[in-house]
Amino acid sequence: AASACTTEITTVETFYSMKQDLDLIFDVRTLNEYTGDGDAACNAAKANMCNMGHDPDMWMLTNPDRADMAVVYKVGDNYTVDTKIIEALRNCYGSQASVMKVAVSCRSGVRSKLFQDALVEAGFACGNMYNVKPGADGLWKANPAMLVKGNTQKGPWSCAAAPVTLTTTRTEGAAAVSAVAVGHILARGLMP
Repeated sequence: AASACTTEITTVETFYSMKQDLDLIFDVRTLNEYTGDGDAACNAAKANMCNMGHDPDMWMLTNPDRADMAVVYKVGDNYTVDTKIIEALRNCYGSQASVMKVAVSCRSGVRSKLFQDALVEAGFACGNMYNVKPGADGLWKANPAMLVKGNTQKGPWSCAAAPVTLTTTRTEGAAAVSAVAVGHILARGLMP
């Protein structure tokens, strides 16, 4: 059954203003799209699709069973979500999944919406799960200098590389939610 989750970040400005409050940001595009490697075949399919790169705080989710590493990919005319990465995320974050703030991005918001729905079905809370609707295309068109190329900033996700420890209180409406992303702190060099 499809999720009715419609929690979205609808503008580039909102993405950048919310970014520091997110525990994790995932990119579900192919390896060529994420790295912005300029692949000609990829760019022939959609202009500049593989020139954009990614936001430096986005983890790339990977599917080692596919050459393009995509976790959301077409089978025939329909997209499918790699269930192994959904299970890996659920196993990694366990009970924290229901209180984590997570954004999911792709090129234009279509694949990330499908992935968002799969995460909600796996136990992540819809109200804390954001589809980055402008996607890499919107971020790139707004300011390509804000994106990076290659796969060393954040790079491929793994549970060990992206731990999230929920320790401080964040208030949202009537609910108090505990959350702080230790992965972000470590990545920014604020802790040894």
